[in-house]
Amino acid sequence: MKNIPKITKVLLFLLAVTVFNSFSQDNILVPTFYGGLRGDYCASVINTADEGYFLAGNSHSFNVGDNSAYIIHVDSMGDTIRSNLYEGSYISKIINISDNKYAAIGQISSIDKGTDMWFLLIDSLGKVLLSRNYGGTNDDVASYIFSTDGGGFILSGYLMIPDTNYGLYNGIVTKLDSSGNIQWQTTIGDSLHPEDISAAIKTKDGEIALIGTKNSQFWSDSAKYYLVKMNLSGEILWEKTYNGLGYARGSAIIELKNGNFILLGQSGTVGDYRGVIYAIGVDSTGNVLWEKKYQRQDNDYGSFLYGANHISDNQILLTGMVNIKQQGSTTNGRAIMIDSMGEVIWINDYELENVTGGVINAKGEIILAGNGSVYSSINFGSSNGDFCIFQVDSTGKADFSKAKDYVGVKKEYSKPAFESFPSLFSAMSNHENTNGTGSINFYNLMGQKITPRFNTSTRAGSVLRNSRSGMIVANVKNGKQEYSGMLVQIK
Repeated sequence: MKNIPKITKVLLFLLAVTVFNSFSQDNILVPTFYGGLRGDYCASVINTADEGYFLAGNSHSFNVGDNSAYIIHVDSMGDTIRSNLYEGSYISKIINISDNKYAAIGQISSIDKGTDMWFLLIDSLGKVLLSRNYGGTNDDVASYIFSTDGGGFILSGYLMIPDTNYGLYNGIVTKLDSSGNIQWQTTIGDSLHPEDISAAIKTKDGEIALIGTKNSQFWSDSAKYYLVKMNLSGEILWEKTYNGLGYARGSAIIELKNGNFILLGQSGTVGDYRGVIYAIGVDSTGNVLWEKKYQRQDNDYGSFLYGANHISDNQILLTGMVNIKQQGSTTNGRAIMIDSMGEVIWINDYELENVTGGVINAKGEIILAGNGSVYSSINFGSSNGDFCIFQVDSTGKADFSKAKDYVGVKKEYSKPAFESFPSLFSAMSNHENTNGTGSINFYNLMGQKITPRFNTSTRAGSVLRNSRSGMIVANVKNGKQEYSGMLVQIK
């Protein structure tokens, strides 16, 4: 066999590298947005058995009534498999029970008594297996869920204290059997000491650890992280509070392999309600080991934690948002990877309103989910927001220049402005809204303008009451960006 010249070997190597890099790029889940024109909010993300993802939250765009719970099933590349609407107002958390069964919790409107806690079981196709709601005469909210041995569930959340002027809440923990029947409930707090419970986990010793806020009046200077240890019969074993920087509001809890905990949320100095994402490491009995705050740069103007995911014993993923100083109401999504001692591995911001959750998939890749809106750098035409999912590399970075959107059809994002589509509609007169939210125009596929019949004070994304079902082209401008694309209207 003849020897291959060195120059040829180099060229072949470069070609192989190019092909490999191209293949790698083609298999990255780029930032992908889903939703309609009225606003849709993603609160939770999980892996599915088919190596895809469930995105769960609520929709104003495709709802029946004012607001509906919404789950989108996407494949590993973000392409939509199916989406489902449910009777609940919203979903705050979804978990995987088995390859073919998922549980979700949230809130559902009650005809005569505000809202109830809501529990939902679905299969892999989104079909409802069980739907139950629980509550009293005031608002009740379920915020977290985990499954127990024997097929039961622990729900944590909060309920409004009766006859309070400012909507004060007490924490509540509920044990359900596999059929959704209540086995026990424990209320935490009283009218003088309102508390809420944000998250709950089953601990390695077979008990329950809860994180929330003591003295939970909104932006109260006396608010504190609230850690509660409870047995599986609902009896409180012990409780402790933590001031943080002055006030502190607990959002998430992680248990490490050695039985220690990391308490996570937001903390700030008294009188300054911007706050920062804050972590406190404690031992198995709640004694403080260390405290850390997370702030990327001087122009952070307050940050907020939505959740935490235990990637490995030495990797904890935090997800939330940050307000950007001197940019008006602009927010960015934020993700932080820390180790078991709270030290930062990486911290990154994204062109979103927030990042509400994250998972690690079967390939070991980190997938984040959140929302884009008019308050963030990217907005595909929704007046209030869209679901978003995307992959980050080992340092937490993502490329939003390749973002794509699913609102009827896929549209490519071109930075810094949205590319007009189709080009024959480039010259348009605008229907201006009086509230300054921007402008919106609609066209049929013949290029004829549809005159929308709605009040001029209505936000972009209003219903076209005098047009028929079918394909339409919408053009939305918000002052800085322009979006055009084909939508499906169903009446």
